[in-house]
Amino acid sequence: MRAKLFLLFIFLICAALVYAVWQKEMVLKNGQTFYMELRPTDPRSLMQGDYMALRYAEDSFCLKLDDKNIARAYECDRCICKIVLKHKPDSFFFQEGHAEIYSRAKYAILKGSDNGVQITSVLLAGLADENLKELKP
Repeated sequence: MRAKLFLLFIFLICAALVYAVWQKEMVLKNGQTFYMELRPTDPRSLMQGDYMALRYAEDSFCLKLDDKNIARAYECDRCICKIVLKHKPDSFFFQEGHAEIYSRAKYAILKGSDNGVQITSVLLAGLADENLKELKP
């Protein structure tokens, strides 16, 4: 009986993990793409390898998209925000030796699930240059 309960428990944990990964993959595949301007950062860490610590130009949690899908802060006392960020991705890891490519990043490419009113479940999809072109090695 204990073995069956243990196996059921392991199955439920695996199913929950697979579902969480599937949800994130669906956001990356089907989510609305938008951009957030970045502040200059140091693209290297001695302890973690090559990565870029992301600092955003807009610190507000209430954002609205402009005509280029760039998120901008605006006053939202009682209005409905287009994007509500509870957590902003704060780092972008990349293969060693590609720091020079990603150091040109001006925008973070974010994807979020759009429920018609707001964009939620925001994930980092990549980095872009000043022309909103994705940076790739």
